[in-house]
Amino acid sequence: MSVSQLSLFLDRKYAKLVMYMLVFFLLAITVKAQDQEQKTSGSVNGAIEELIKKETDRQRKIQLAHQYTTAIKKDNDPIALADTYLFLTEAFTHSKRAVAYADSIIQVTKDLKDNTIYPAEGYLQKGIQLYYTADYDRALENYLIADNYYKNQENFFKQLVIRHYVGILKNNTNEFNEAFLIFKENIKFFEEEKNKKRYKKQYLKSLYALANGFILLEKLDSAEHYSRLGLKASIDSDKYLYPHFLLAFSGTKILQKKYKTALDSLLKCEKVIPDNKKISLCRNYQRISYVYDSLNIEDKSLKYLYKIDSVYQKEPQVILQAETAYQILLKKYQNKGNKDKQLEIIEKLLVVDSIIKRRPKNLSRKIVEQYETPKLLGQKEKLIKELEEDQSLSNTTISILGLFSLALVLGVFYFARKNIVNKKRYQALIAQQPKDIQESKIEVEVAPETKEVIKKATDLPEDLVNTILERLAHFEASKKFINKQYTLSSLAKELNTNSAYLSKIINAEKQTSFAHYINKLRVDYAVAKLKEDSVLRSYTIKAIASEFGFNTAQSFSNAFYKQTGIYPSFFIKQLEKNTGNQ
Repeated sequence: MSVSQLSLFLDRKYAKLVMYMLVFFLLAITVKAQDQEQKTSGSVNGAIEELIKKETDRQRKIQLAHQYTTAIKKDNDPIALADTYLFLTEAFTHSKRAVAYADSIIQVTKDLKDNTIYPAEGYLQKGIQLYYTADYDRALENYLIADNYYKNQENFFKQLVIRHYVGILKNNTNEFNEAFLIFKENIKFFEEEKNKKRYKKQYLKSLYALANGFILLEKLDSAEHYSRLGLKASIDSDKYLYPHFLLAFSGTKILQKKYKTALDSLLKCEKVIPDNKKISLCRNYQRISYVYDSLNIEDKSLKYLYKIDSVYQKEPQVILQAETAYQILLKKYQNKGNKDKQLEIIEKLLVVDSIIKRRPKNLSRKIVEQYETPKLLGQKEKLIKELEEDQSLSNTTISILGLFSLALVLGVFYFARKNIVNKKRYQALIAQQPKDIQESKIEVEVAPETKEVIKKATDLPEDLVNTILERLAHFEASKKFINKQYTLSSLAKELNTNSAYLSKIINAEKQTSFAHYINKLRVDYAVAKLKEDSVLRSYTIKAIASEFGFNTAQSFSNAFYKQTGIYPSFFIKQLEKNTGNQ
């Protein structure tokens, strides 16, 4: 090869090398630019989210949110947009705007296939935010949709989260025992340290729910234990839940009548509770008012009741707390005889009552029919399928299992219905006005048609019948019937008549036997006294039975149930719940 040919070959070789290096350089610049763009985009998004979190002016916060979603929409990425809406749902939590953002998650992801997060998370968040805005029926509807997604995905943790919120709904329908069982079952999941660390937020929520459940069931030692556990776990790591544990701890101290300790926790809670947690804030105000009342500091008690009123004027989701506050205020002004204030509070009560009455009813029944029963039926189907796959099991065993599952379903319906019926009977009993009979003012008036019936039934002279009836009325007014020694003979002797005449008149006029007549008087008097005497309600059933002339707790319970349709223990428990909620 000549020198000139060698020179040309080298020139071409170096030209190719330079060209390859140039292409590589351009590719490197392009990749770096794209990487930088992604980092810049992520950085900008993070900065906007931080601004939204810190912004205290609501209108400015809404403007920032609008700018953020507008920017994300340009990328035409439904997952990124859903992530943005999820962030905004949490940023605007406890508001109708948060409900709208959760709904937007559903709208942009409803057509996604095989996505493990969306749209299920959208339905869950919408249910949570609807609960926070006191729209409980619609909250349940969205929980059910989310639960169906998670069931198909076999996502155990998310199903646990749904159970948690269903338990909270049960608390709102006063089904405290059923809710407590849910929270107790959920907390078992967090016995494993890895679950506690991985799902710390839900662990703390479950811990609080359990502590609150113990309070509602008045198991104070356990309530205080779990409250302290929650305070320790949340004080440095969770500003959202720390106030809830302060509230739970104060509840145990109130029930223990340690009012100053309770007040310290409640005032601390007032300072740290998030501004958007209006329902929790108003519950805190209620307890502060109650504690000040217990400490006989009337002006401060009134101040916190009016704080609830102020919140309600801007935040309608606290309507139940407002209703309770107005009821307490009305009682206070009735005791003071302040008619102007009574009229003002009655007007407010009428407004909230009209709103509450328009709300959908039977949430408790919906939970049973739409959540618990399908769960049981699902368990039944799963068990039957497993049994069918196992050839060693007989058809007889499967049939028995099916009947057992059906019995479970029927049992749930039975107890749910029984609970509703008992509450209706309790309300009817509360609505009854006790007769206030003075011995000196007794006038016996018997309708002519009744006189005729008594005359035919007893074949006794009219003046004798009237005399015995008047003496019976004096006996009823004297409340002597609470003495245990009364028999037909002893009462007849006290009324200066004979037992045959007395028995005939009681059977004809009272339409019952002597034993049932005495028991009815005792039960009616027991109901009236239990309504007004909180000390009496703290007695055992046996002691209460003795107070009203019954020899045993069993005979008192049986007579009470026969007359009212509910047992005295249930009646007392409901009275205490209603007193505690006021």
